[in-house]
Amino acid sequence: MNAAHWIEIHEFSTGIEVKPTARGWESGGFTGKYMNRTIDPIPPAVEEAIANREFALAEGTTSQEPAIVGREISGYGETWSVVAVVTRGRDDRGRGVSLYRYFLCRAEAGIEAILRWWNKSQVFNPFDTKTIGQSHRVSFTPAQVPIKEELRRMLGNRPPIVIPASQPCTPLLLNQMTQELPTIGKRSWAYKVAALERPEYFQIIYPADPRGSAVFKQALSQRPRQSAVVSGEQSLKTAISAVMNGRVKAKHIAALENALNHPQIDEKYWQSLFNNQGATEALTQNIYGTNQIRLLSLKAMLLPGFLPDFLKWLYKTKKSEGYYIASCEFQQAILQQVPNFTQDCPNLTEQIKQGICIVMDRLVKQQPILAEATLLLGGSYPGIWRKAYDSSLRSEMETDITMLPDYIGRREGVSFQATKYPEWEQLLGDIMRFWQVPTQSRNSNYLPLAKLFESMGSLKMAAIFYQIAQGNVPKPIFETISGPHRWECRVFGLAIASQKDLSDCVYILGLKSVELVEFYMPKIFIVAMLFGAFGLGWFSHPLLTNTSSKEDNQESTAPATTTPSPSPTKNDCKFDESNVDEERKCTRSYQKISNIKDELSEDLKEQLNNQSNPSQKVEILKAIINKKTDAQELPLKYLTINADDTEKIVLFYIRKTLDLPTTIEGGVTNEEWYNNIRKNESTWREFREAIKKYTQNKKGEATEHPAESGEIDEDTAKQLESDIRKDLGLSKSESPSNSTPTN
Repeated sequence: MNAAHWIEIHEFSTGIEVKPTARGWESGGFTGKYMNRTIDPIPPAVEEAIANREFALAEGTTSQEPAIVGREISGYGETWSVVAVVTRGRDDRGRGVSLYRYFLCRAEAGIEAILRWWNKSQVFNPFDTKTIGQSHRVSFTPAQVPIKEELRRMLGNRPPIVIPASQPCTPLLLNQMTQELPTIGKRSWAYKVAALERPEYFQIIYPADPRGSAVFKQALSQRPRQSAVVSGEQSLKTAISAVMNGRVKAKHIAALENALNHPQIDEKYWQSLFNNQGATEALTQNIYGTNQIRLLSLKAMLLPGFLPDFLKWLYKTKKSEGYYIASCEFQQAILQQVPNFTQDCPNLTEQIKQGICIVMDRLVKQQPILAEATLLLGGSYPGIWRKAYDSSLRSEMETDITMLPDYIGRREGVSFQATKYPEWEQLLGDIMRFWQVPTQSRNSNYLPLAKLFESMGSLKMAAIFYQIAQGNVPKPIFETISGPHRWECRVFGLAIASQKDLSDCVYILGLKSVELVEFYMPKIFIVAMLFGAFGLGWFSHPLLTNTSSKEDNQESTAPATTTPSPSPTKNDCKFDESNVDEERKCTRSYQKISNIKDELSEDLKEQLNNQSNPSQKVEILKAIINKKTDAQELPLKYLTINADDTEKIVLFYIRKTLDLPTTIEGGVTNEEWYNNIRKNESTWREFREAIKKYTQNKKGEATEHPAESGEIDEDTAKQLESDIRKDLGLSKSESPSNSTPTN
């Protein structure tokens, strides 16, 4: 048995100017404000539904008996059950008018409560005055309404279902039938109506008379049917039209914000609304009127994927800055109406933030026009996009970048914040290799992104992408981050270097003054000497080289390649001067291991590049990596295939094959361990003993010099390369594409 519970019912009526007459009263016209209210303000979702004509009867068709319309309405985070009672009235010119008295409660399935409480005397009555706050508090017990078999069979039809006027029916019965409809959608029905403005917006209709049945069937046959109304359609059209014409109001922005949460309003629906206002014509025919700029600005806010096209549309004219100022003035008008925009409009803010991420993705894919156009977003006239970026997206992105080293190290609990935006998630995966391998080749495709972050005031983010793009950071940005007279520092765990000018070169070389024959040479002569030195080719000195050379930038657009290790010289291995023999062994062994590393890295890279299917490349890497005893070095989620990654894999397998520890203590990387073989005597001795043990295992105890001393001879080098090739699944005799490793 259903238990009784209390429910609060509010009401309001159509606002009219009341004129008393001998017979009672007549309407002197609509006031535009609701009257006899017990609630203020009217719920915005309900107001939108009324404006959208979702309760409207066609004028002049109201019967003498009241018509009743029932709807459930959702929006702005609320759900309301509403019953509209429509009666016939007269205006002061003798014309018939439809007058509405609305009853509503804040609950789903509350229509039944309203109907069981309502009585036939509660129709439109201008003298039945009400007070705001004095709602009707009633006790309600839900009860099942029996449905006759002939009516139940009709529930299998596609809505709107028109019940013959000859069938006995009640509002409660209609409401019960909508509960049992198999279709998805909020409840909507109309009882004893002669005609409706939008019959396709109803699930079940009960006509006022047999003639009405024929009218509805004919009307519905000529209109598209839908089981649920797109609430607030008229409000959306009004909002877009108003802001397009410069009449920006908080209620218009609220309507757009609410619509973004509507399950039936998708991108196709938005496109149709904007196209009806001329968005396509403005874009394709380059119409740059103020109204069109506002319209396309709004479209770029609501549809993130349109933002790059909007920016290019603005930028391809000579007056692009002026046009963007017009757009920013429109954006500022929105911010004035909604001061707490990011808090009050979370759905719109998310769309705007996603648009920024899409633009970043397009920038990396090298769109020259877009690269310049995007700088408008963070220029001298900040607007909505800058507001959304500064409010939260900046901190989310910086936090994600900060966590990259922890993610690469496979630390537990690493959770990125901005990866709900697919483009940003992909970008994180693409740039991760620059943290994995400090010597990663630079890629100039990221330069527009660095400039965008700079224009947005995110200097640390700009520094990261300048370093990735060109191998160094513009000096003003670098000094803002690190302070003067420094040339290297770390930002978000990535080592960055400053661009150097002539004053830096003087400072580096310690040439503030030069003592010559018991006097100091003036600095002006030193500068002149430096210029002369540069002319003689001294500028090629590593300390004086600007790492963002034209050649480097040209090469950076090509796939990254592994730079062969330089051939070690006599002085490469740093040992005690008395131990010349040990130094020579180290030099020769290092040369052989370098040759193995370079050849295997190149072959592995070629094997991966020959795979036409990207997913197969990843599978190959997974197969290789899964053979390791410790998978910490190379995370799989964002693994990017490049030369430095293959070199890293080969160095790992060199250690593994020589039975050296696969996890290096002290945070030393593969590359540092490799270089320490010829720079650190203890590393060399560890390496030498591993070679000696490996050789003895392969050849037996009766080994001869030089393997016995730990130096790599030709046979050992060939055996070591063969073992690693086998472990990696590489073969010289087969095409790399056919040598896919297996677990």
